[in-house]
Amino acid sequence: MYARSGMSRSWRSVDDAFSETRFAHPDFSGANFVDDPKNGYRYRAFEDGGRVVQEETLLDPTLSPGHALRRDARYVVGSGNHAQAFLTEHNGFLTAMPLNWFTDDERWGLNPGYERRNLRFDRPVLPGCIGCHGSSAHIAAGSSHRYTEPIADGISCQRCHGAGASHVAFWRENKAIEPAAAAPNVADTIVNPAKLTPPRGNDVCLQCHLMGDVSLELPGEHEFSFHPGENLQVHRIDLLMKSDRPETFGVASHGARLMQSRCFLESGDQLTCFHCHNPHQAISEAPPSSFNARCVACHAPESCGREAAPEIKTLADGCVTCHMPRRQTREGQHLVFTDHLIRVPIEGASGEAWEILDVEPISADAELELVSAWPDRSVDVRRLGSAYILLHETMPPQLPAVRRGVALLLNEARRDRLDAAAGYWLGSGLISLGRPADAIPILARVVRDQPHNLQARFRLGIAYDASKRHAEAIREYEQILNAAEDALDPYPPLVRLYLQQGRFDRAVSLLEQRHRLHATAESYSQLAVALHAAGDPPQQCLPLIQKALELDPRYLNAHLTEAEFRLAMQQPKLARASFLRVLKIDSQNARARAALETMKESHDQAD
Repeated sequence: MYARSGMSRSWRSVDDAFSETRFAHPDFSGANFVDDPKNGYRYRAFEDGGRVVQEETLLDPTLSPGHALRRDARYVVGSGNHAQAFLTEHNGFLTAMPLNWFTDDERWGLNPGYERRNLRFDRPVLPGCIGCHGSSAHIAAGSSHRYTEPIADGISCQRCHGAGASHVAFWRENKAIEPAAAAPNVADTIVNPAKLTPPRGNDVCLQCHLMGDVSLELPGEHEFSFHPGENLQVHRIDLLMKSDRPETFGVASHGARLMQSRCFLESGDQLTCFHCHNPHQAISEAPPSSFNARCVACHAPESCGREAAPEIKTLADGCVTCHMPRRQTREGQHLVFTDHLIRVPIEGASGEAWEILDVEPISADAELELVSAWPDRSVDVRRLGSAYILLHETMPPQLPAVRRGVALLLNEARRDRLDAAAGYWLGSGLISLGRPADAIPILARVVRDQPHNLQARFRLGIAYDASKRHAEAIREYEQILNAAEDALDPYPPLVRLYLQQGRFDRAVSLLEQRHRLHATAESYSQLAVALHAAGDPPQQCLPLIQKALELDPRYLNAHLTEAEFRLAMQQPKLARASFLRVLKIDSQNARARAALETMKESHDQAD
């Protein structure tokens, strides 16, 4: 039964996913074109010799005739009940692909979030993603998204039942014992969530199905540190954005919505996910009547004050339809989920009317208030301040939230109540507010107390860099790479600083190291600049620029560098063409406009 559940299909290799014939698969026939007019790209998904491929072309092919960037999918993420995302892998680095398959309306569309910022094939897949879709992740030291082992299929039994070694050992040693006779001893070898107290049983589900608007791991915890039977609240806090629009909810906010329900609140924490759901059964295989029956167990149908809709035979058949309607989520993108906030419908509106209410996206720089997703829990001020700053990093820009978080944490600092975790977020918030000099002593203290905290060291490097203390910035960036060359973030700023200082050999060495890990358009372009600065002629460096533009035809710095190389090679017509391509991408680009004006004046004077 579990093999048919959504959890068993939450993370799969492409080969495993599409070798199964009993589940519906995405439609790879036809054109499957999806346009991104904001960024100028067109995408399509197709199968090729058993491989699942996504291809990027340009809406304006004149920018780069023949551009077709293709990547093979390595993993499929999502049960397919609502959507499926596709991931690609290179040298252990996992990144998302631009297109998702949306099952409800059987169409391809942009990966949620890509409509705001298209990261193409380079959106990192962080351990937090695997924390809810997979069973474990072995990440390379210092890296954000390079994994040293393949990710196993699905959510394993151990995510809900705890470590299974002792359970397996018991049955190997007691093969002849009848299950009923063994029950008392078996209970000590494995966790049965249904036999935990209701709050702890719910925590097993909520580790993935709570998803506050901000989820912050507590000091010393990580995505896989929770074990069944523990209190989830000692591992992380989850916060929601307080809103006067109760119909707005997110994709995986089932638990957060349930805990706001009157049914849950008046149950005294006794209402559990298991009351309605069998986690070993696919939702699609559970008849609607089974959910309505749960409602009728506590509520008399006669107490319903509404007239049954014509398609509903009795009032007892329509509980979920009216009180937990399926509606579009805040993320949009064709995603329609059952709202787990159980409530009386707004006056004059049916469940269907709820479904079509406009979904309000989170606006930039909104005045937001964060509240605990747990009705009975207040939030420590240090964690609340940190959460406001994290909100800005996950739903940017939210500078009012950063200011609020920084004010809370500075007050804690004055009381000498700031720990390393809160210090990291305070320093990060100050950098976001353009106060890097104020961030330096705070982050330096974090690094002194936690010298192996590479994230804090990187933020300290950023603060030094922004404060023009370049030698100290270089020192921090280099220490990160000495500890973990897989950490990609320090390479671009460190190379920039070395180029500014004329240390071209070190810049080239770093870029070659970066290329061995994962080459990008930016790294190819930087390498060309570094080699030219070190003395290589532009015609020798130009192939690297062309390689950068093969990967990203809209990369402005590469076009600008190509134009400058062409000028140095006495090729003004080709240089002009490069500058004009820049203006196609960014019509207000000052460097291109100034260069074209200078070229025009030089031409006029020559005439």
